[in-house]
Amino acid sequence: MLDIKEDDLVTMKEVCKEKNYDYTFYLQDILNVNLSKSYDVVVALEVVEHIVDYKKAIFNMIKLAKHKVVLTTLVLGSFWSPDHKHFFLEKDFEFINKPYKIKRIIAKKIDIPTGKRAFLIEINI
Repeated sequence: MLDIKEDDLVTMKEVCKEKNYDYTFYLQDILNVNLSKSYDVVVALEVVEHIVDYKKAIFNMIKLAKHKVVLTTLVLGSFWSPDHKHFFLEKDFEFINKPYKIKRIIAKKIDIPTGKRAFLIEINI
């Protein structure tokens, strides 16, 4: 697990210990991460909307992944937060198609009562 916030890593360590999960934790910024390592799959759930240079962050995720990147982010208008640097439409991810291919990009309702919708994006490497 990689996170820029130490408090979030502490929380995740507690959860993983409680659930008896075996994880390695890194306190790093995805924009400055060591790209010499690689992982089968990179997953970023509700992350990219918080990063100013989200394109670089996604390309770094792609460089870290051997097979696939899976990310989610809320659809523009579904949710507002002062922590969000971006609010996305589907066209905001078109840059990924060169040279990588988006396998699918879908918007699903994630909260029926509020109507919140999220993009689920799967990128094949």
